[in-house]
Amino acid sequence: MKKKMCFLSIIFIVIDQVIKYIVSNNMKLGVDNYLIDKVLYLTHVHNEGAAFSMFSGNLIFLILITIISLVAIFFIFIKDKKLSKLELILVSMLVGG
Repeated sequence: MKKKMCFLSIIFIVIDQVIKYIVSNNMKLGVDNYLIDKVLYLTHVHNEGAAFSMFSGNLIFLILITIISLVAIFFIFIKDKKLSKLELILVSMLVGG
């Protein structure tokens, strides 16, 4: 079970990085790109911190928070628990993101 979660997490990390690479190399910074006209669009922005640029410039702090979060996820969701397929995918997405 844990091997599947690690594998899925790596898959989600790769997908995330590929999308970021495609966006950074094919979209202009700050320009709205409509996927569905006037309904859904993507805008290329740079975020140097956590959500909404919180803690921007505090890389060490963000790394520590990430490590603490991953350890908490392990103990709360994974350790000694049998996860359903949906839970496995969701926790893998959480770790991969």
